[in-house]
Amino acid sequence: NYIYAITQRPAESDKTVWGNASVIHCHACVMDTDADYMGRKLGCGPSELMNMEKLYYVERETGSKTLKRGKLGG
Repeated sequence: NYIYAITQRPAESDKTVWGNASVIHCHACVMDTDADYMGRKLGCGPSELMNMEKLYYVERETGSKTLKRGKLGG
């Protein structure tokens, strides 16, 4: 079974979500503050998150420092 938590503003999400997440998956960010926040959660640069093309993502399993990058449907 999986539980999904989806947000438009990551910094405003309940901290319990981040503490219980097994995978953090992020698509492009529009706002600097969101990119900075998610960059810290993922361990990547905020500029990567600000400049991603549509359908591309970055994700990390919690407890791992390895990032996975990809494109939905591709």
